[in-house]
Amino acid sequence: MRMPLWTVLLCGIATAIYLVPPLAGVAIYDRDAIASGEWWRLATGNLVHLSLMQLILDVIALLVVGTIIELRGERHWWLICSTAGTVVGLSVYLTAPEFRYYGGLSGIVTGAVVYLCLDGLRDTANWRGLCMFVLALVALKIGIEFSSGDTLLTVAGSQPFEAVPVSHLAGACAALFVFILTRGKQLIQSSRASAPGSCSAGEELALGNHEIEEGKVTSAKSFSKNS
Repeated sequence: MRMPLWTVLLCGIATAIYLVPPLAGVAIYDRDAIASGEWWRLATGNLVHLSLMQLILDVIALLVVGTIIELRGERHWWLICSTAGTVVGLSVYLTAPEFRYYGGLSGIVTGAVVYLCLDGLRDTANWRGLCMFVLALVALKIGIEFSSGDTLLTVAGSQPFEAVPVSHLAGACAALFVFILTRGKQLIQSSRASAPGSCSAGEELALGNHEIEEGKVTSAKSFSKNS
């Protein structure tokens, strides 16, 4: 059984940062520090958590989704996490100037869920149906968050921070981008192969060889008649 190394590593780093406050001070998304040139905080801010409950929920969610992704043999898991983390940080910086601090893996978790479900649309009917349902739930969740200004965590109980719904939308968009980047060619080839009247490269080669053989036979018959 394959070990979900990237997932365990990411969750381990997030836990270590929470347990060692000086690390959080270096890694947290800090708008003023980023403006001063500490640009790495755009990505590392996702690894910082502002409460124990936030850490527990994010780590559990990422462990579940990340493990499924890695056990499915996904080679681009690291790309999903790094892209989602960076896009989340940039989105918060560009669209939410009222927030000096930001932290949490929820944007990356959202991106992971979206990527897993997009990839699952190519699978068997049962799994494909579940993935479509989850994608609809994610879209509904993000819509509710934007309309209410709250996330499920802040609604569920008192937390020492405000919700930043744009982080979840950014994570979902990043996952869609990575999916198109890594799976786009396969999807185009699949759609061409399934189109009526289409054939694969191997079938085209076999058809060409068949036509050549027919041409040889016809030529031979013509030569025999003329003789």
